Amino acid sequence: MPNVASHTINTDGTYSHIYNYGVEGRTIFNDRKDYDTFQGFLKEYLTSPPEKHHVKQTFTVHGQTYHGVPHQPKNYFKQIELVAYRLNPTGFHLVLHEKTPGALEKFMRSLSTRYSIYYNATYQHTGSLFAGPYKSVKINTISELLSLTQHLHRGEGVSSYEEFLGRRTTSWIKPAVILSRFEQSKNAAFKGTRGYQQFVEHYTLKEKEQQALERILLTSKAGQPTIPDVQSVTRPVASADQIGANDQVSIEYEHTHISRSRIPEFIGALTVFVLLVTLGIRNIQAQALVASSGPTILGIQISQPLFK
Repeated sequence: MPNVASHTINTDGTYSHIYNYGVEGRTIFNDRKDYDTFQGFLKEYLTSPPEKHHVKQTFTVHGQTYHGVPHQPKNYFKQIELVAYRLNPTGFHLVLHEKTPGALEKFMRSLSTRYSIYYNATYQHTGSLFAGPYKSVKINTISELLSLTQHLHRGEGVSSYEEFLGRRTTSWIKPAVILSRFEQSKNAAFKGTRGYQQFVEHYTLKEKEQQALERILLTSKAGQPTIPDVQSVTRPVASADQIGANDQVSIEYEHTHISRSRIPEFIGALTVFVLLVTLGIRNIQAQALVASSGPTILGIQISQPLFK
């Protein structure tokens, strides 16, 4: 790999790996039209919005003719940049650069909702399309960014690999943060666009690089997800600072949660609570005539509330 392993991403904003899958492994991209629709939404969100006079339309209502601008989709031009992506039949992966704080969450909610509406209308599907809210993992270094794009561009499906090789130009894909490193590389084997192709197709990640990639993908060496085993979880579970330097993950979820691993603990606490209440009631009944200075239950006077 080019000599960038210890370099942080020296730029404003945050880089993240964003991904999601179809619920219960459902296929969310059935054909070329589905891929084109999803990419079309990305283009609308990430390119400069058209001038209003270019989108004005003429329409007639009750015999009266009007000229106006129809409702336009939300736009995140200069707020969010798409560095790389891969779409496969059962899910999507995006590498996003959030330049405006708070824009990424709004962007992803709108994109996911809009594609779900399209999919449900096209295939007469009802219910959730995606397996919960999107997942988001912060990318901290250039090395991690390179490893992730290698992984995405090696996989099957529709991806941004052609843009990285210079075979296709797409204004709303911004690979410069990565390709510039190969342009500056002193290693001839990884110089320029051909160097990036060599890196993707032939380079084997070192152990530390592989471990960093597994963190970004939220998988273990066995390929198993490392997302907490939960029934449903709140958004956010934790920030990068709260989790720690070796596990700096920020995952977007919705709803409340109870970890399956803590259900026995919860049941045990509830049982103790019921026993204490029963014990307290029985003692209160048996000693109703005792003065307030009399015996206590677990250190609490009978005349006082058992649980405040």
